[in-house]
Amino acid sequence: MGVYFGVYDGLMSYSRKNKYNLQMASLLSGGLAGVATWTIVYPVDYAKTKIQSDSLINPQFKNSIDCLRTEIKTKGFNVIYTGFSIMIARAFIVNAVGFLCF
Repeated sequence: MGVYFGVYDGLMSYSRKNKYNLQMASLLSGGLAGVATWTIVYPVDYAKTKIQSDSLINPQFKNSIDCLRTEIKTKGFNVIYTGFSIMIARAFIVNAVGFLCF
């Protein structure tokens, strides 16, 4: 949440200082805050999803770190950002509107 509100607050402070339109600034700042947060959180969310769908009887992964290491080693680094572009588009819109309404 520190990244989320930090990015939003930083961009809004910059916008106020430069006398930008505050509704547009809030829209863009909220969208970029959501994008920044998901960029950091997405690999963790990927590992969580893989572990949740893992077998209870014969688990493939020991923990989140093991999951990320195994997935990157076997499938390449890009695997942890599968579906990222769709998530970013959604995150920008949802967070932009959310902060604008706030």
